[in-house]
Amino acid sequence: MTLLKDYHDTQKALEQQLSLLASLKKNSSLIKELEFEKKIKALMTRYRKTPKDLITLFDTTAPLTNTTVHERPVTYATGAKRLKKTPESKPQ
Repeated sequence: MTLLKDYHDTQKALEQQLSLLASLKKNSSLIKELEFEKKIKALMTRYRKTPKDLITLFDTTAPLTNTTVHERPVTYATGAKRLKKTPESKPQ
């Protein structure tokens, strides 16, 4: 009988947690925080920084240290330059 009671108690707790989760997903403050978290993680990946690096960066009590940015290089599409045709360069 104890096992059955545990099952029902767990099931009830799960339903309550799912209800809470559903209400949190609709919370505008949480939505903004999740978007912020996503953007921070993208920036951390782009600049190859860890959470510890960010804490060090924003810690106002720590002395300033040499901070370097290791940004991934950006590649741009470049086209080949065309040569101007001259009378000498025409094929015969």
